[in-house]
Amino acid sequence: MNFRTTLIIIIVFALSAGGYFLFLDGGEEIGSGENEKPRISEVYGLSVDTVQRIRLSFNDSAYDPLSLAKDDNGAWQLTAPIAAYANEGKVTEMLGDLLNKQVKRTLEVPEYSQYGLDQPTVRVDLWRADETVPKSFLIGKKTVNYSVYAKEASESHIFLIESSALQDLTKSPADLRTRNALKFEPDDVTEVSLSVAGKEPIRCQTAGEAEWRMSGPISVKADAEEIRSILDALHLLKVAEFTKDGAADLTDYGLENPRIRLSLQLKDESQALLVGSDIPDTVHVYVKPDRLESVYAVNREIVNELDRSVFELRDKRVIDFQRTECDRFEIRKRAEAKIVCAKDLRGDWQIEEPNRLKADAEVVDDILFGVDSLKAVEFVAEHSTELSRYGLGAPSLQVSFFTPGAEASVLLFGNTKGGVVYAKARSADPVALVKNGLPELIGSGVAGLRDKQILQFESEDAYKLALRHGGVQLTCQKQGVSWRLVSPVQEDANNGAVNSVIDRLNDLKAEKYIAPAPGLDATRLDEPEVQASVTLKSLKEHTLQIGATAENGQRYARLRGAPDTVFLLEPSIYDELRKTVVDLRVSPSNP
Repeated sequence: MNFRTTLIIIIVFALSAGGYFLFLDGGEEIGSGENEKPRISEVYGLSVDTVQRIRLSFNDSAYDPLSLAKDDNGAWQLTAPIAAYANEGKVTEMLGDLLNKQVKRTLEVPEYSQYGLDQPTVRVDLWRADETVPKSFLIGKKTVNYSVYAKEASESHIFLIESSALQDLTKSPADLRTRNALKFEPDDVTEVSLSVAGKEPIRCQTAGEAEWRMSGPISVKADAEEIRSILDALHLLKVAEFTKDGAADLTDYGLENPRIRLSLQLKDESQALLVGSDIPDTVHVYVKPDRLESVYAVNREIVNELDRSVFELRDKRVIDFQRTECDRFEIRKRAEAKIVCAKDLRGDWQIEEPNRLKADAEVVDDILFGVDSLKAVEFVAEHSTELSRYGLGAPSLQVSFFTPGAEASVLLFGNTKGGVVYAKARSADPVALVKNGLPELIGSGVAGLRDKQILQFESEDAYKLALRHGGVQLTCQKQGVSWRLVSPVQEDANNGAVNSVIDRLNDLKAEKYIAPAPGLDATRLDEPEVQASVTLKSLKEHTLQIGATAENGQRYARLRGAPDTVFLLEPSIYDELRKTVVDLRVSPSNP
């Protein structure tokens, strides 16, 4: 083939293609300018926000016409062929895709069948608020340049938009409905009503920010966390299968007399969910929103979330108490002296009565936190006039918490029942059973409340160290900044080794103070197995005595100046204090 023949073929092909495109368009283009490509939203004054109703009709009989409308809250709902909650994101995306399509070309044509617009593939009707006549868009055939013919029904001209419009608008109900079983926001709920077969119906209402109150069957404060857990579970509940749309025999699904009915009152509407029978051989259960003629299959775990009792949904706190504001508390235990703890000017806790001692900050925090979070394991009486029945007429333990400018919060503990104790706030009516861990901590007395630091001194103030154990007795004395062995030998001591012993004694904490103190037969502290003495520059001496091993493996110990105060030490301290001259002297192996 020569060059001339090839050129002729190219020219003929170009002329043929031009004729083809002219044949397809078949009309006169109106509007010009390559860059003038307005969007449908701009041409017809429509936006995603202003459209209130949508109807989709299809030439393909396999697709049912769809209708959607915004409800009073501005949320999209499917209204035909079924009534269902719509997927807000998918509806908004579909509408936005259409309105954002650019009008590529506008054509005047003599008739529409050539372009598939006499029987359009898709018809989209869009209504704005209060409009009775919609803007109607007809979508016809595709062209060869990735476009599709379209027109607004009331206009004579047609235009070209991206061919993706066909895919964007060809939807089934399943494409546009949400898989949320209920459609609401938890923060909008003002009332929850719960009826579980075999249990008392429960009704709770909001009572301020993040607070709920139970109004039925009893009037008490509700557990806001538990109610929020229910609302969150419902908000996230997804449909596993759309089992039945339209009228159905509810007895087939256990929904005629549902085992659970939960109703939500929102700001402007109410919703309810009915829970029916389990679906055999699955992990699902039938449910039905009361507003819709649809039955869904959802995860069976929702049954456990909703199957609640009055006790589970009421506030189980025994006393209304704010630990962070408390600056003083008093403990009264039957037949024992009152204990008073208070914050000093630096904010540190001190025992003021019966003896002035530094308090253990961790124990105080445990008590305050424990009372603040104390929850009943059972409420045994709502309004009891026989407190003596529970040991609360003359309580075995009473603790009062004081906050500046407020009345004291008083907690009473009565008789023990197995591993629980009767308890009651003096200002409240209900009598509860609580776990006995907190009363045992509060009732541990000064021994439990006092600071566990044993020796109160600064390491740099130490002047002399004396150790005695078995047949070993040795003494070290500081000269300037260095330590020296002075007995049973006189030579330089290893500064690091001696300072390590001093620091260990300074950091030493009791595992537990024992009150009343055990006898000497048990502790053998009259003849201690290890004795360590630290003399300070002020000549004040601290002497620690370590005796026998207790049943739990710890060691009995005391300070020589307080022989009636016995405590337990971790067993490792016994070996750490049994140093010899070899351990403390300066030597090639111990520099």
